[in-house]
Amino acid sequence: MNPPLKELYFYKSPLQALKLLLLSAPFIVVSLIDITGYSDIMPKGLAWLGLCFFGLSIPLALYIVLDRRPQIIISEIGIFDRMAYKEMVNWELVNDAYRVDVHGQRIICIVLDERAIPLLKGNKNLKNISKAMGFQEVNLSLGHLKNRDQDKVEWLIGRLMHANPSERKTLMIDSTAKT
Repeated sequence: MNPPLKELYFYKSPLQALKLLLLSAPFIVVSLIDITGYSDIMPKGLAWLGLCFFGLSIPLALYIVLDRRPQIIISEIGIFDRMAYKEMVNWELVNDAYRVDVHGQRIICIVLDERAIPLLKGNKNLKNISKAMGFQEVNLSLGHLKNRDQDKVEWLIGRLMHANPSERKTLMIDSTAKT
């Protein structure tokens, strides 16, 4: 009998939602103060625009906090990112991966075999633009994860994509033991 499959789950960080709220709160407050008439810092139309734009951070932050589904799942079989794939992509379909930092946000670009392309979600034109900018069809944005989880995902992808199946099992067991 085969032992149960080891999987690692990575979730969105509630701290990111808190940062979003804290960064947008001053703009919401200033807009509210201006709209209510206590101040004339900016024109009313601009105050309403600021309130609508920065006010969107409240439902977005609530969604991040309340959505407890795993964002990224890594197993000895493959990798699944809820934002990029319809199903798990087998490690044999991953040709390479590299890291890109964009304005402090860590992104892992995954180069896939042509057989994996039908598994992908998304607009073909956006994928072409992404490739033209130096990215791939599949880009794992790690900015919404905790920093230690970002490091672990990057390390695991680098090791698992080049490992043979028996090594993958050992890497997953070692990684789950450290978690």
